[in-house]
Amino acid sequence: MRKIILAIALACVMHSLCALQVVSSTGKITDISYTSLQKEEMQSFSTQRKKNGKDITDKWQGIPLLSWLSKQGFEDWHSLKSVSYDGFEVILHRVELDAMPAFLALVQDGNILAESELRLIYPDTRESLWLRGVKSLHLQGFTPIPFPKQIFIWEDSFSAMAKENPKISLQDLMQHSFHQNKGTVVLVDAELHCLALEYPQHLQKAWINIAADGTQGLEGLSLMGNMQPKELVYMQCGPYAYIKKGELNRLNKLADVLGWDWEKLGKYEVRSETRQLPPDSLKLDDGIDTWIELK
Repeated sequence: MRKIILAIALACVMHSLCALQVVSSTGKITDISYTSLQKEEMQSFSTQRKKNGKDITDKWQGIPLLSWLSKQGFEDWHSLKSVSYDGFEVILHRVELDAMPAFLALVQDGNILAESELRLIYPDTRESLWLRGVKSLHLQGFTPIPFPKQIFIWEDSFSAMAKENPKISLQDLMQHSFHQNKGTVVLVDAELHCLALEYPQHLQKAWINIAADGTQGLEGLSLMGNMQPKELVYMQCGPYAYIKKGELNRLNKLADVLGWDWEKLGKYEVRSETRQLPPDSLKLDDGIDTWIELK
C-alpha cells in the first residue's frame, strides 16, 4: 500500500514538473512546466458563447501561442497537432494560425486554471477546435514531395488566360494544367515558405488572383482564419509544376525547401518544335513552348 501511495505521489510531482510537452518537427521533446508558463507575459482576451439561451462572455488571460513558440526556438514547422489528456486532437496549418489569434489560456474570469485545465483557445473559431487539458503540441514539418517530371514557365502558360480574366480558378488549373481531379497542391511563396493543400478539400472554391504588377496570390481557401497567401512563385500537383520566370535562378534553393536532391537530378531544357498543322487538326494550347524536365 505504501508503494502505491509513493507511486501516486511521484506521478503528481512529475505532472507538476511538466504541464506541457512540445514535440519539434525533428522529434525532440521539450517539457514545459506550469511555473514557467505562469512567468510568461499574458494578454487579456474574451470569447462569447450561448448557455441556456443566454449570451455568455468569458474573460481570459493567456500566452500568445505563435510568439511563445518562436521564443522557445520553434521556427521550422508546417502544421500544429495539439493533443489533450483525453486524446482529443486538432491539426491546423501554420498559415491558418498566422491569420488568427491563438492562446494558451491560464486564467478564466479571474480564476487561475489548474494545470490539468490548461486551455488552447482560438477566439475566432468555433469551440469544437479548442482544447481543454492540453497535453502536448506536435510541430509537424513539411513532408518532402516527389519532384515533378515537367516544370513550365508560369508567364508562358497563363499570360493569355490572365489577360482575359485575372482570376484563374483552381478547378480550371486542376483540369487543364495539372490534368487531375484531386491531389495535393504544393505552393511556394516569394520567401520560400511551403504550403501543401488538398484539392478539392481546401481548394475547390479557391482561385489565383493575378495583380497588375504580375504578382499572384491565392484566395478563397476553405481554411480557418483570413489567410490568403501572396506572391506565389511555384505551384505543383503530381508530375506537373509551374514557376515564375524570375525564380529560375533560385530553383536549386526551392528544391532544397521541397526536399529534392538537386545535385543528383538530371535537368533538361525542352523546346517544342514549331510546325504547321493541317486545316482539320485540333487547335493546340497557346504559349507552352519551353519547359524543364527532371529525371
